[in-house]
Amino acid sequence: MKKILVIILLLVTNFLTAQTPEKIIGKWITADKDAHIEIFYAAGKYYGKIVWLKKPLNPKTGKAWLDDNNPNESKRNSPLLGSVLL
Repeated sequence: MKKILVIILLLVTNFLTAQTPEKIIGKWITADKDAHIEIFYAAGKYYGKIVWLKKPLNPKTGKAWLDDNNPNESKRNSPLLGSVLL
């Protein structure tokens, strides 16, 4: 009987903790380890922002990397570091 109660308690605990979306909040390293992304919650939505780059400067220009490939042309001169991705 004790084993059944322990198993039920573990299952309920696991279910309750699996339902908390706050577990995604924090800093994450990209798969290639070239950047750190901070996931945060604001105004009812989750966002991801680049907070660290392994190579923050473009070796060709010596300046910060820009968002050259952004589909919105007005944002192509924005620096990647600090930009919101999600």
